[in-house]
Amino acid sequence: MDAEGLAGVIRGFPFQEDENFLFVSYSHKDEARVYPVVLEWLRRGCNVYIDTQFGLHTSDKNWTALMTRALTSPHCRLAACFVSPYYAYSDAALLEVLTIRMEKERRQAGGDDLAVDYILLDRIESGDVPQELREQYEADFLRKEKWQSYVSFSDYLRDAGGGNILSEGLRCVFGPDDQRWRKALDAAFRRGWERFYPTHAQLMEEALSAFHGNYHKPNEDISVQLQRIQKAGIACQTDPQKSTEAPAPVSPTETGMRPMGRNDLRGKYLLGCYCCDKSADSASFNAGVFLLSQASEGGFIPASAELVDRLSQISSTLTSEAWNILSKAAERLESVPEDDKDYPAICWLLWVRWSERRSTYALERLLKASERHNYAPGLYEAAKHCRLLKTRLGKTWKQAQRSFYQRAAESPPDPWTTQEASDKSALYRTGRITATPTHAAKVAEYAAKAREILGG
Repeated sequence: MDAEGLAGVIRGFPFQEDENFLFVSYSHKDEARVYPVVLEWLRRGCNVYIDTQFGLHTSDKNWTALMTRALTSPHCRLAACFVSPYYAYSDAALLEVLTIRMEKERRQAGGDDLAVDYILLDRIESGDVPQELREQYEADFLRKEKWQSYVSFSDYLRDAGGGNILSEGLRCVFGPDDQRWRKALDAAFRRGWERFYPTHAQLMEEALSAFHGNYHKPNEDISVQLQRIQKAGIACQTDPQKSTEAPAPVSPTETGMRPMGRNDLRGKYLLGCYCCDKSADSASFNAGVFLLSQASEGGFIPASAELVDRLSQISSTLTSEAWNILSKAAERLESVPEDDKDYPAICWLLWVRWSERRSTYALERLLKASERHNYAPGLYEAAKHCRLLKTRLGKTWKQAQRSFYQRAAESPPDPWTTQEASDKSALYRTGRITATPTHAAKVAEYAAKAREILGG
């Protein structure tokens, strides 16, 4: 099973935030090596917090808030850091490591502790970017256009919601009066990626130094791992005979509820959209979210798409319950099979909503789906952001870019055949995202954009 399949299985295990849990810190570029280890922990009954959808967060700030809330929860008893060169050169991982250090110090001052496992996937090469990562990180640095407007790395992290984490975390690592690493980062940032990433890795290495006496191998005996997890106060099963797979979903009939039919789900979706109108008051909006979440949980994919679209626009004001609804809706969109007619449109929605993170994974997925279905919006977006795919496409990426624009320009009109006069009535009849006149217009719009670029 590939990493994407493993992520889907992992998401099938419910996370209990009010019970002791393990926090997993890792780079998503190492997911193929991390997920099998984490899945084995889950199968042994461990309660695990792991972000398998980092690229879906609407902004760095939202992700930082979720990460901080999880690590500072009294139920977080162990942090497992999967360290590799990818991890060392990740600004997200740096914020996690500094948060872990802060929380560990805070708890120790109060007579408690946060256990930390340092799991070494590969050694960190400090002093220079490893050769196999140089081209990738050069592109990574250059494509973050907004960095050019920042005076320093500190300003960048402060804007992302990690300003306090940076300053307080460095204080925990280097002492209250030692500003040398902030100055080194700022200088490296201003001089470009060649100086930035080596400094970043060296800072990461020192930030992790307190855990060097507690590092482990990812393929060590599972019983040894489970003993450390149990010692941290997290329940798990050391007996392999008792290991479990992800629990099967409970059907409505098992709970005594009447299962909702497709028309019920469509009706809740339409009423939810009406209640969530932009001009709605808070009570009406909350009622709409509740109706949409019911339709989403019933398997009505357009409702999941609507929740993701609407809630992500007000993410800074969401309650923990609303965040949970948003996360579950995003997971449902992620689980739509590739052969579904709505799959390209969903890939496009996820890419557009989170494109500010410039997720290469999301763009590659969109391109793959769009090539298969000859989907104009996805082909256009892949062409527009083709530089992000430069490593994958090779030196001929500019030729590939033109071919994507060409295919988008030549894409056939969306086969929308419904006779209803409005978007909502069309969606009510079909239950599909791609069966609305709005979507048909969107396909035509992107094909026209591609033709305009080619013509110019």
